[in-house]
Amino acid sequence: MTKKTELSEAAKHDRKALRDTYETAYQLFLENMETAPTPKDWPLPYAIAERVQDVEWRTAFMGMQVNEDTSELINELNLWRENLLLLSIWIGILKDKPVDDDEAWSIQRHFVDPLAFHCLFQPSATRDRFGLVAETAMHQANLTVINDYKDRLVQDDDMGGKKKRNRHLTRPEREKQLKSLGKGWKSFPPFKQALGMIDNKAYRGQTANFRNRASHGIAPRFRFGLTNFITRSIVPATKIDIQPDGTVLETEIPGKLAVSYGFGGTPPLRFEDVYEANMQQYSAAVRTFRAYEKLLGEMIDAMPKCAPSGDN
Repeated sequence: MTKKTELSEAAKHDRKALRDTYETAYQLFLENMETAPTPKDWPLPYAIAERVQDVEWRTAFMGMQVNEDTSELINELNLWRENLLLLSIWIGILKDKPVDDDEAWSIQRHFVDPLAFHCLFQPSATRDRFGLVAETAMHQANLTVINDYKDRLVQDDDMGGKKKRNRHLTRPEREKQLKSLGKGWKSFPPFKQALGMIDNKAYRGQTANFRNRASHGIAPRFRFGLTNFITRSIVPATKIDIQPDGTVLETEIPGKLAVSYGFGGTPPLRFEDVYEANMQQYSAAVRTFRAYEKLLGEMIDAMPKCAPSGDN
C-alpha cells in the first residue's frame, strides 16, 4: 500500500480553493445545460444497423460484424455531437474570463481542454472509421451478390515481400480500394464525395493541423501561449554579392538548398474557432452518414432476405 502523506496547511488551503472553483463552475455548467437546446437530428438513428441482420451474407457471421461496425460508427458520431454541445456550454462560461485568470485556467484545464481535444481528433478518426466500415460492408456484399467475386483485399497482398500481409492500410490506400469495391453500387459516388469533405485541407488549416501535431509533435495551445517558437526549414541557399556602388545584394544560388533557423511560433486556438470549425466537420460527417445509409441500404436490398423465424 502507498503510505498516505499528510498535506501541509498551505496545500490544504490550495486544494480547498480548487474544489470551490470546480464546484462553482460545474454548478454554473449544470444550470446552462438544463436550458441548452437539443441538437437537431440527434442522436442519429440505428435503424440501418438493425436492417443488416435481416439479410443473408455469404460469409458466416459477417452480418453481425457489419451490424456491429455500423452501430459503433453511430455511437462515435453521437458522442462527438454530445461533446460539441458540452463544449459550447463551457465556452460560454469562459467567455468573459481573462485568459490570465487563475480560476479560468483551472476550469479550462479540468473541464474544457479534454472536450476540445476529443472533438479535434474526431474528423480524422471519423473519416478513417467510415473508410474501414464501408470497406468491410462493400466487400462482404460483393461476395454475396457478385458471381466469381474473389475474397481478396489489398491488405492481404505482401506486394512481393515488400509489405506485411494483413497490414493496416494508409488512408489513400484504403480510399483507393473503396473506389474498386464500390464501382457496382450506384449509391457509392455520393458517399465517396461526402467522405472527402471530412478532415479536408480547409479544416486542417483552420485548426493549425492540431490532430497531426498533437499525435506526432507539439500541438497549438488553447486560448493563450505560443508553441514551436523556433522554426527550422530548408530554403534556397543564398550568397552576398557586392555591387559596383559598394552596396550588397543577397541572391539565390541556383540548385542549392540550405538550413534556415528563425522565430515563428504557432498561435493558440480560440475555443470559439475550434467549435465553429469542428461543428462544420460534424455536419459533413452526418452528410456522409446519410450517404452511407443509402449505400448500405442498397446493398441490403440486393441480398437475399433471411427466412422468417420458425420456418423449416
